[in-house]
Amino acid sequence: MSSRRVRAGLVAAFLLASGLVQAPLTGMPAASAENELPGSVVEQASVTTPGAPRIGEPEPGNRSAVAVWSAPAGDGGSRITGYVVRAYRDDTLVTTVSVGRGARTATVTGLTGSAAYTLDVSARSAAGTGAPSARSAPVTPIGPPAAPGIGAVTRGDRSAVVRWAGPASNGGAPVTGYVVRVYRGKALVKTLNANAVARRLAVTGLTDGVAYTVSVSARNAKGVGTASARSAAVTPGTSTR
Repeated sequence: MSSRRVRAGLVAAFLLASGLVQAPLTGMPAASAENELPGSVVEQASVTTPGAPRIGEPEPGNRSAVAVWSAPAGDGGSRITGYVVRAYRDDTLVTTVSVGRGARTATVTGLTGSAAYTLDVSARSAAGTGAPSARSAPVTPIGPPAAPGIGAVTRGDRSAVVRWAGPASNGGAPVTGYVVRVYRGKALVKTLNANAVARRLAVTGLTDGVAYTVSVSARNAKGVGTASARSAAVTPGTSTR
């Protein structure tokens, strides 16, 4: 054995004895990222639909209602893209409105004045539509009154007296008056106004011997409501009945 190899062996023995190096271990698996950092692989979190928004107190409008809400506490891991607002009459879904992600109110139109509705709202994301909020408190839209009930029409000399009953619903606002329309066949020949407490009106300027029919509508702050059915035909003349 050469002196050079002897010296190398002595140096190696000294380093091993002093702990400055370690002998290689045979049979060990090759190092890998998985072996070096056990448990370092993180599973991707699952994405779900957004949580339920919090519904606020709705506001009544003209045949409409305004839903108010706050955003859900969680978006399910995917950005919220919009909201869906639903209106119910009792437990029947009446209509649905969709709005953008930044909205916190939505106007639901096409509702019936004086009828009570409840609302709920859901958030929407790429994962789908989330759970709905709780139902809102009932809200009653404001609208024109319902149709009055047409009564008897009596004839007079070139005149007639029409009677009616008030509407079953005022549309959510007080009745402020009535509109009386007089027809000759299908042609409208007169339009008259009566005050809110009136339940009869004398119509003058008619032609004796000609048949007329009459309808009545109620009015409130939101407009003139649906007309009553036409009355039975009345023919003015000199005798009354």
